[in-house]
Amino acid sequence: MKKTYQQQFDRLRVAEIRESIAVSRNDPRPAIPAETVFAELDALINEVEAERSRP
Repeated sequence: MKKTYQQQFDRLRVAEIRESIAVSRNDPRPAIPAETVFAELDALINEVEAERSRP
């Protein structure tokens, strides 16, 4: 059975996702809680918005 381009692309994408997950799981750095990440993002967004609103 011939595989379509989309099927081949989908299999490659799945392999990339699996590899990314494996790399993430094997990362020795400590995990950062989502609340911390989102708080930092909110602070950055607020800073950029404040800079843009200045004359």
